[in-house]
Amino acid sequence: DWSFSLFYSPTSQLPYPLPGIAYVWKPDETFEAKIGLPPGIEWRPNDDWEITFNYFPLVNVNAMVRRRLADKLWLFGGYRTDTQIYFLADRLIEKERFYVFDQRAGIGLDQHIGSGFSLEFLASYLFDRELFQGTSFTSGRTDVIEFDPGLGLSLQLLWRR
Repeated sequence: DWSFSLFYSPTSQLPYPLPGIAYVWKPDETFEAKIGLPPGIEWRPNDDWEITFNYFPLVNVNAMVRRRLADKLWLFGGYRTDTQIYFLADRLIEKERFYVFDQRAGIGLDQHIGSGFSLEFLASYLFDRELFQGTSFTSGRTDVIEFDPGLGLSLQLLWRR
């Protein structure tokens, strides 16, 4: 099967429409690979393990391994980059944006509580964290603030459909 898509966000690192085309290869119920743009892999070797990897240009990466510990309790670990981009209300330069970037490696527990809801606890090591203004992610940076690496803890109530 082929997957066709169009991605657009005026605040993204590539702020214009991006076509996506990927061949979805699914040789069996345990493995699926999206070969193209954006690429991704999902592998479930059995009912107790899940391994996923996704990439979206330019720097968005998400890799995760999940292991079922009990009927509705999962242990998970992974790595991801996180980029958030915002328009500035009083910007003097039209192309200027506010960027938030970090990388994180984490481990956590996910308890399914019913009706699509789950409670997730996550401990992460955050690094390469910075805030800045600029006209692009890779150049024209001003007002750069870098943070020391450190521990991040979160507890979330999630709803997945």
